[in-house]
Amino acid sequence: MSACNNKPSVEVIKELLQYDPTTGFLMWRQSKKRAGWLERDGYCRVSLKGRAVLSHRVAWALVTGAWPKGEIDHANRIKNDNRWVNLREATRSTNLQNQIAPRSDNLLGILGVSKRESGRFRARITKHGETISIGTFDNKDDAKSAYDAAKQRVHPGAVLLQ
Repeated sequence: MSACNNKPSVEVIKELLQYDPTTGFLMWRQSKKRAGWLERDGYCRVSLKGRAVLSHRVAWALVTGAWPKGEIDHANRIKNDNRWVNLREATRSTNLQNQIAPRSDNLLGILGVSKRESGRFRARITKHGETISIGTFDNKDDAKSAYDAAKQRVHPGAVLLQ
């Protein structure tokens, strides 16, 4: 174990596990069985030296030879899709730019759009912790379209999926 962060060294995990970048699966070297489990939060974890570690971080370490410094973002937003093409190192800000679901307190269920007391719909976006007003609109579809256009400009870290 590394003394500073309580994670095993990359050399130790290379002795224990292998990673298939095309499937995203971790396998125990000794038993040849698939390693890890799926948690309720949607992420896969694997037990290393008695500690549950996110599988996508282990995959990153196995491929690059170093533990990630920042967050690992799942580009397609599927938390248990640990294929190498889906993983990218990201800052917290970039990872949040990839958000597609609204907050749980958003009554409309539309990311970046809320309904005002006047009955109009407000579109807003956040960049570097600052909320930017996009505008108010007569209907929620226009507000969503304006938000989506702003997201392409303001959040270059977002992966746009069809």
